[in-house]
Amino acid sequence: MKQRDTSIDILKFIAVLAITNSHMELLYGKYSALATGGVIGDVLFFFASGFTLFLGG
Repeated sequence: MKQRDTSIDILKFIAVLAITNSHMELLYGKYSALATGGVIGDVLFFFASGFTLFLGG
């Protein structure tokens, strides 16, 4: 059994937080400029997922 790399899991978690934050624009009210990071989160998540698939194969 291969050992899990927790740094990749942490990177995926940060990416998911950025994506979720980008969908919370209504909750910020007049500070809706804080609801950013969705594109960066998408790129991070796809990179981390692709890297994980590359290592598994």
